Amino acid sequence: MTENEGEALRMSHPMGLKGLLSVYGVASLVKEKYFYPSAALGIIVPIASLLLKVALQSLIALVADTIILILPGIIGVTLAGYALIAGLGNTDFIRRASKPTGKKGFSYQQRTTAVFGMSILVQAAILIVSFLLKVLSPLVAMVPVEEALADTANFAVLAFLIGAGLYALFLIVDTVVSIFNYAQTVHFTIRKDIIESEKPLSKS
Repeated sequence: MTENEGEALRMSHPMGLKGLLSVYGVASLVKEKYFYPSAALGIIVPIASLLLKVALQSLIALVADTIILILPGIIGVTLAGYALIAGLGNTDFIRRASKPTGKKGFSYQQRTTAVFGMSILVQAAILIVSFLLKVLSPLVAMVPVEEALADTANFAVLAFLIGAGLYALFLIVDTVVSIFNYAQTVHFTIRKDIIESEKPLSKS
């Protein structure tokens, strides 16, 4: 391997958070099919709450508590899927899955693991924000502000929590589908090799 080839190889394997974002960009989160339904429900529920004269602060506390309660388990499921993908597949399959494709030159293996990595980061960020809102809400409530401003802030916080919480839940579906697709790809590759090996050799 030449020095240029080595440098090109290192450039195609970015590390850390920056590397993850380069393989699976933040913009891809908006393109997920679950983003817009989650965002829509995040807006509809607070509006319905206002129409029904339900206290937004009580709903914020309820949603934040629910996210803090269930999201750690969801993150655990996603981590388990991440570990499964990282360890699944034989060396021959991984060799084939590591072939660079697409405009960015990342492989199928890189893109698949990046999906899980980004899902875990998003779910962890939602959990942290929910925890901070839960802890800081009593202090924020002591700050004197105009009622209209307080209502606007409560509406925005509730919309975020509901939309983000639903999005985190929907990511479980992506986790299951990604594991299934990866397993199917491995199985397809193995079956293809078996069929090819069982073909009779052509006589020269």
